[in-house]
Amino acid sequence: MGTACRLHSHVRHCYLAKGGLLLVALLSVSPAFAQLADIPGLTPAQREAAQAGQDVYQALRPQGEQGELPARQQILFNAVEAAVHTANELFDVEGEPTARSLRYDNVDALIEVLDWVANEEVGSGSGLAQDTAYAQFAHVIGRLSMLQAGGVTYAGSPGATDQDGRIIAFGHGAAGGGAGDLVSRWGGFAAISYGAVKRDPTDRENAYDADRLGLTVGADYRVTDTVVLGASVGYSRADLDFDSSRSTVGGGIDADSIAASGYGLYDDGEFYTTGIVTFGHVSVDMDRDITYPSNNPDVPSANETARSSTSGQQLLLGLGAGYQFDLQPMSVGPFARLDVMRIRMDSYRERGAAPYNLRVDSQTIKSLRSTLGVEGSYPVVMNFGALVPGFSLGWHHEFEDDRREVASRFVADPSGTRFRAEGDRPDRNYYSLNARVTAIFAHGLQAFAEAETILGLRNASAYGFTVGGRMEF
Repeated sequence: MGTACRLHSHVRHCYLAKGGLLLVALLSVSPAFAQLADIPGLTPAQREAAQAGQDVYQALRPQGEQGELPARQQILFNAVEAAVHTANELFDVEGEPTARSLRYDNVDALIEVLDWVANEEVGSGSGLAQDTAYAQFAHVIGRLSMLQAGGVTYAGSPGATDQDGRIIAFGHGAAGGGAGDLVSRWGGFAAISYGAVKRDPTDRENAYDADRLGLTVGADYRVTDTVVLGASVGYSRADLDFDSSRSTVGGGIDADSIAASGYGLYDDGEFYTTGIVTFGHVSVDMDRDITYPSNNPDVPSANETARSSTSGQQLLLGLGAGYQFDLQPMSVGPFARLDVMRIRMDSYRERGAAPYNLRVDSQTIKSLRSTLGVEGSYPVVMNFGALVPGFSLGWHHEFEDDRREVASRFVADPSGTRFRAEGDRPDRNYYSLNARVTAIFAHGLQAFAEAETILGLRNASAYGFTVGGRMEF
């Protein structure tokens, strides 16, 4: 009688041949796995890393077991060999070596090793590039809102103040009065913002806390009573720290972006349209920790940090339109926006973590987002001028809902075996709630503060604050 067996899931299928008859017996045994990627409970990124490690092990095994590989390849082989031997030992794989096992007594510890090696966190760098680009975009949108908000062009102008210079009447938008009422056709603005995001862990992305600072300055010119054109420059910095208390990984990412924008506004007093184009350059630095213990005195523990730097280009285009009903003194109305974003991040190589350094392919991030909402303001006369509280509520829909995919390979792998990590799908629908107050002083001077929160995100919470001012000169 002959016997042939193959491994599948948690059972061994044995085919017993006797007298020309094929008898199939399913014999329940202790779990056995032919591949690291067969381990149950792996996330997609962990499974990709496990399969890549197994492929590297098989490709380098003949020379690797003899210690005959070039130095960098041997170090890589030793690392993946330890994972393979650990799986062999945990699942009692017959005929496969276990001498260089990490000596773990449960599979969860091995899964954590694969989590350290997996590359899902490298996709978070492109997310920061996206956040810094939107920070500059948001500052320009805020400036356009100031330009078309009720009363902003009449502080200290004839017919808008009493004998003490206090504002007693409010026009709406650029067409609310004649050009002679303006302090100047030229205006300048500055804005600084802070934003924060807290992300929960998922099967595809790690938990992290991130914050962002942005600064923008710009100037514009009122071409006619209804048309304004302007330009701005800005700087944004974002910092992200992976939360090792909620995910296995540790480390962080920093992103710095410099951007220039051009913008325009048409406002006839009720209907308005806006346009923005933003070009930016972003630099990203990343530290990715790889830390796991070994209980085998012949196999060293891992305590490495892979460091990397890359850069990319940002392009954003935005079109908006709205209508303001003049309800004296309140104004309120609907608005709509369509924003397009494209970011291209260069490929890069990690350094400092010899077995685990990755070569990461270039990435392209795309977004096509619509916003529909309602906004309003209500000016209140004060001794110094006026306070104009306002609000906006927007529904955002993302059309480019593809997952971010990052392809990597081990720097020391001569076969160039790639493994991929796909992030979560972007939230297709979410909401923003913005509250703003603007202080209007005489002679075209203003200051403002606003707060915004994002609602309806599946795995994250986000909020932000912005302060700034503008003046005519």
